[in-house]
Amino acid sequence: MLVARRRLIGCLVGFAAGAPLFSISSLMTWPALAAPQSLRFKAYRDQSVVGTHAVDVQPSGNQTKVTVKIDLSVSMAFVTLFEFKHDC
Repeated sequence: MLVARRRLIGCLVGFAAGAPLFSISSLMTWPALAAPQSLRFKAYRDQSVVGTHAVDVQPSGNQTKVTVKIDLSVSMAFVTLFEFKHDC
């Protein structure tokens, strides 16, 4: 239950942070994206890849679905020191 609550809170905070930038009426008049778009990033720590960050945008009629996935893991000598996963 704690993971689902964190996921919900993270999504709501992200939406609330971006909501003041747009009014609902202006969003309704924007055309939908013509094709799905994806952004993929590698996360680095001290010139070593420690994970990935992906953003997928899928238009569907007059709605747009955005999916974010973050997967980070820092290990030393076969021991995981830090791990972060986010799916929203």
